[in-house]
Amino acid sequence: MNEPLTFSPSHLLTLSSVAVEAVCACVPGNAVANDEKAEKATGIRTRRIAAEGTSVVDLCVWAAEKAIAETGSKPDDFGAVLFVSFTQPNRMPAAACEAQARLGFPKGIIAFDVSLACSGWGYGLYLAALLAQQTGKKTLLLDGDVQSAKVGRGDGEKAGDVSPLLADAGTATIVSPSHPLAPSPSHPLTFAFLSDGEKGGALQLKDGGTIQMDGFGVFRFVATDVVSYIKDFTRLLTLSPSHPLTLSPSSPISPTSTWCGSWRRAWGLRRSRRRFRATSSAISRPPQSPRQSHGRASAAESSSPASAADCPSRSD
Repeated sequence: MNEPLTFSPSHLLTLSSVAVEAVCACVPGNAVANDEKAEKATGIRTRRIAAEGTSVVDLCVWAAEKAIAETGSKPDDFGAVLFVSFTQPNRMPAAACEAQARLGFPKGIIAFDVSLACSGWGYGLYLAALLAQQTGKKTLLLDGDVQSAKVGRGDGEKAGDVSPLLADAGTATIVSPSHPLAPSPSHPLTFAFLSDGEKGGALQLKDGGTIQMDGFGVFRFVATDVVSYIKDFTRLLTLSPSHPLTLSPSSPISPTSTWCGSWRRAWGLRRSRRRFRATSSAISRPPQSPRQSHGRASAAESSSPASAADCPSRSD
């Protein structure tokens, strides 16, 4: 079909009176270096790889425990657990249910999984915000993957070998309907989504197989369709398309540690009136403190004042 990509104001979805209260990320302590050729081609120097037996649920639960502690939240404060991943350890039960039990959340809570990859956090944030609105309680959004178990064990030289690109991590995001820093109704969270299943063959994981990627196909999609969509998205929101965007609501974060921060702690905000915006590719423009400059989340050393420590081992 290959219909031309169009964007209109009707694609914008807005939610008010909800806010991201905290974000925490956990990566394994095992750092694997890419060889010089792979580093030059990808820009990735090291990757964090989970130990055998460590699942994405482990990583996300560890991140959630930190986020809950940072915000002083209690199990009864939560009305939903949403788990976004494509590498859950089991087809059933749902990873969200396992996380609910391990975190001691109430049994009457909403808990379900969503199977998504790159766009997972953006979709997850939208769903988490809806759940927070409907339940009147906090939603715990867990998003991550242990991708190393789903790649071929090549040396990066073989065509189709994606191992130099992929690593393992888990995140926890707390979305609150009543946090004191929540945007006012006139400054809602604004979302837009782009779905094109015709290009699905560019990046896929079949049952029992390994992740397969058409690198040029992915690049073409990102460099054309996604870039065009984001420009239209920002234009409709009266943002300058040339204004730098960031990958997730944070300053640059190190790939070597557990990272966690809340609105007040990580950004030093009081009552921000900036909008928080996200697209399905998990690209957003976060509120910034006067001490922060806009930048892309990368493998650079962290400039965030948030805490940092390696994730616990499986035996911890």
